[in-house]
Amino acid sequence: MNTFCYRITSAYIYRLLLASFFFYSSAQVILADNLDSLRHNAVVESDNYKKTDNLNQLAEIHRDTSILATFEYADEAYAVAAKLNYKLGMSQSLYHRSYALAMNNDFEDALSLIKEALKIHESNDKFIKPRADYLKLNGWILFHLSDYFKSMQLFNQSYDLYFSIDDNLGMAKTLLNMGAVYSSLGDKETALKYYQDAYELNQLVNDDFLEVYCLNNIASMYAYKGLHSDALKLYQEASNLSEKASFLRFQSRILRNIADSFLSLCDYVQAEKYYSKANEINIKTNDNLEIARNKIKLIKLNSTALGTKSNLIILHDAYSTAVKYDYVPLQVECTHELSVMHEKLGDYKAALKFLRISSELQDSIANSEIRGKVEIVRAKRQYNLQKNKFEKKTEELVLREKLNHKSRIQNFLIVFILVLTTLGSFLYFSNKRTIRLKNDLTYQNELLQNYVDLNVELEHFAAIASHDIKAPLRTISSYIGLLKKKFYDLGSLREKQHFDIIEKSSKSLHALIDNLLVFTKSRKNKINTQLLDLNIIINEVLDTLKYSISEAGAKVDLNLVDTMILADQSRLKQILQNLISNCIKFRDKERTMILTINSWRENDFYFISIRDNGIGIDEENLEVVLEQFKKLHSEDEYQGSGLGLSIVKNYVSLHGGDIALSRNKDFGVTTTFTLKQDISM
Repeated sequence: MNTFCYRITSAYIYRLLLASFFFYSSAQVILADNLDSLRHNAVVESDNYKKTDNLNQLAEIHRDTSILATFEYADEAYAVAAKLNYKLGMSQSLYHRSYALAMNNDFEDALSLIKEALKIHESNDKFIKPRADYLKLNGWILFHLSDYFKSMQLFNQSYDLYFSIDDNLGMAKTLLNMGAVYSSLGDKETALKYYQDAYELNQLVNDDFLEVYCLNNIASMYAYKGLHSDALKLYQEASNLSEKASFLRFQSRILRNIADSFLSLCDYVQAEKYYSKANEINIKTNDNLEIARNKIKLIKLNSTALGTKSNLIILHDAYSTAVKYDYVPLQVECTHELSVMHEKLGDYKAALKFLRISSELQDSIANSEIRGKVEIVRAKRQYNLQKNKFEKKTEELVLREKLNHKSRIQNFLIVFILVLTTLGSFLYFSNKRTIRLKNDLTYQNELLQNYVDLNVELEHFAAIASHDIKAPLRTISSYIGLLKKKFYDLGSLREKQHFDIIEKSSKSLHALIDNLLVFTKSRKNKINTQLLDLNIIINEVLDTLKYSISEAGAKVDLNLVDTMILADQSRLKQILQNLISNCIKFRDKERTMILTINSWRENDFYFISIRDNGIGIDEENLEVVLEQFKKLHSEDEYQGSGLGLSIVKNYVSLHGGDIALSRNKDFGVTTTFTLKQDISM
């Protein structure tokens, strides 16, 4: 009866909220209709496979708003799926329940459920996305259990799976989690880079929930640097978006972060206001751990408002909550405050008791960190052993394939020579001159065909090699970063230099592989031309690069004429993004960067020019930079692979156009390219 009343009351309140916000959020009405439709289908659906899917969808929708509703729908879905032996339905229900438990800070229980979900798909490569989701959640849970090394392994695996199916949303979420690992290890700069990469990747999919997470985490990095005013702007943007989308649980955390920033700015009135707001949401979502954390903050802000004895009761309740959820940092904070409070009340025995508990807890944290370092070293040693075995096996396979390929070529040449000799002998007596000409022509044709086949084979090889090398390289980069963070300060000067060289080389190789893959794809001659608005395309590119542009302090002027053009949308974006990124990279830091983009039409061609006031290029190198792997600066000055402008040149050629660079009279370079506007090109 209580469950029935709860569901009726929840549905009634939900509809009231939707009616209140209908004026500015019609999307919420659609969500309500979908919920009603799903509930109806889950009850009346005769196909139990579809019924399982509907119940799992309901569990997913309620994950961040009602843990009880999530458990109810997930358990019902599992029961139906188990009778059918419906593997995907069973694993999905376990995943949703594990997710809700993790959001409620029950990480141990969540870990056992997600491992069970992964076992269901252990030997099945069919469901790539679900497996990637489960690995990501498993890594996220281990991260909250402070197993950073294992969590990073799982994040790398999930990222590779998302990459294999072009799931931009999954990749962005994984990058966000990787940033969280580095943030916990104290590497805030690397964490900020991961967060910004996740935010830029999310612009392709526009997921509101992920955007809220990115904004909140980027703001946290600003707050860590002491830029609290900048952090507050991003926190407020995240708060508005989460409130609009009804992300209640995360809304409370953002409000707490806003309160922390005001507290750092010594604005105690605003800090108390936002702690109270956060607590109101925590009470609605039954988030006891967050309630306890905020109450302690409020006590510290206004220690006399509730009276000392009242504060003591609240602190004891908060400590009990921290013990229940095994959240050690909150236990440390509670026991410290309880010791101080009991000392004020003259109860020195209790004060000494809680002081001792606080000290023991802090010692356990320190011991856990030491054990974590030892575990990382052990796991790294095992990983290196496995990696060496894999590399040896790979080398053997490559060598065997080379020998087989060489043998096939030799056999082919023997047969070819025999045929050619027989044919030459037969025709020799009839016409020497004709034979000579035919043999020459045949030979040239064979060389040409071999060259064409070799080009195709090399392009395929480059694409496959780029993709296959990228996965272990990303893992190597992650582990090098983790090892450097853990052991850099312990090493000698020479060992530190080795760390820096390895890390820098790894990043350079990663960028080279990325550009090699893009360069290989750029040589394909199929393009999908359509009528586009250049103004919209350029603004989308600028929006993608807005963090880089903002960081450079650049000003962008647009002078576009007759903006409707015929082009391949993705390739045009890549051309513009590469050229603008080059302008930002090679800017002169002594003056404000000004970027001017012009466009005009002449005859059958559309002209686009990008002018900057950067460091410029010498006259003799204006054509050299368009060649493959040509770099005018050392890796220490400017990182890059030397393929960016080659890719742009290939894409422009596919559009029947050309590209040229010219040195400006004052500063910088102007790059001009053309796009042919004949639809038959």
